[in-house]
Amino acid sequence: YKTERPDLWEQVKEIRHVAFIEENNKEPIYEYDEADETSAHFIVHNDYRPVGCLRLTKIGEFWHVCRFAISKEFRSQGYATCLMQPLADFAQENDIHRLNIKIYKFMQGYYEKYGWIVDGEEYMEEDGHTYITVSYTHLTLPTIYSV
Repeated sequence: YKTERPDLWEQVKEIRHVAFIEENNKEPIYEYDEADETSAHFIVHNDYRPVGCLRLTKIGEFWHVCRFAISKEFRSQGYATCLMQPLADFAQENDIHRLNIKIYKFMQGYYEKYGWIVDGEEYMEEDGHTYITVSYTHLTLPTIYSV
């Protein structure tokens, strides 16, 4: 992805930079890592403007959704949902039966609405946010319409 479409990689980096480094005060050293080289990246656009992205990474035998970000001015408008269907399609095409994602606790209801199940205890990280892990095993998300 990074080498095949450097233009899209730059768009992903910009979305992640704003969402994680600027808005959440994450150290840049923690935002980009070697997993970016081997992961599948997904991006959603609004009239050719990149507005959201996520990364799907295999760690051991498990697949993890991470670096999920939507540009602030486009949140709560369906763009996160637009990323879910291609993610489910990719999982089915690649015989992936389970996806995991670490989410902010306050986002739990959103994920449960689409069939994700809490898969662990709440925990707090150094950034002061409470997180929980959810997993998805059905990989048959509802039909998604573009916004």
